[in-house]
Amino acid sequence: KARGYVCDVTDEPAVQAARDAYDALTAEQQALVTNYAVLTSAEAALAELKEPTDPAPVYVAKVDGVPYESLDAAIAAAEDGAIIQLLSSCSAGPQGINKSITIQGPANTTDIVVDFSNCNGINITGCTLTFKDCTVQMTGIQSGYTIQVSNGGLTLDHALVSMKSPVYSNPDNNFPQGIYGINQSIINILNGSELTIEGYSSNAISWDNNTDDYGINIIDSKFVSNGNRSGFTG
Repeated sequence: KARGYVCDVTDEPAVQAARDAYDALTAEQQALVTNYAVLTSAEAALAELKEPTDPAPVYVAKVDGVPYESLDAAIAAAEDGAIIQLLSSCSAGPQGINKSITIQGPANTTDIVVDFSNCNGINITGCTLTFKDCTVQMTGIQSGYTIQVSNGGLTLDHALVSMKSPVYSNPDNNFPQGIYGINQSIINILNGSELTIEGYSSNAISWDNNTDDYGINIIDSKFVSNGNRSGFTG
């Protein structure tokens, strides 16, 4: 018992009853009470038990067994080649990816949702970003592209990824684009994945390449282009 008098807050009625009984005594009767300290100690212990405590942290991802409260923190901590295990649905800010990482939910499901909406998109440089066993939402990205891949790769492995353009005041604006590849940039859509890109006044997927080593592989998966100026160009 806390201080030896109170187990938990369920003891509050008994403590309050003792207080009420004591307060109902006359001054002469109160002077005869020899264990008043027991009551005051119980009241103090009860007050401590009722004090608010800091909420337990909510972890959304882990890397090498270390949990993180945000996906941004997990990505920052991950080393090249790391797997970031998603623990719950979460949101994330703009990302500059320069190390190959896999962001992965529970095996064979896409129940966990990662929301990159309303940020400045994802820039992949010289590495590969893989989304596996999860759902990714990217809506209203305020940038010339939602995902840019430069000399690297984007892989969807049993993942559902949707991109929806923000609304711009100038409908003839050449931006934004869905996925923009530069030089040796490969997109892989694999193992029952689905990539949906819609509403872009420019291209769903385009490349600005100086080599022949670029393209897209769609294997047992689906790519949907809806309401864009074009589906593929480059």
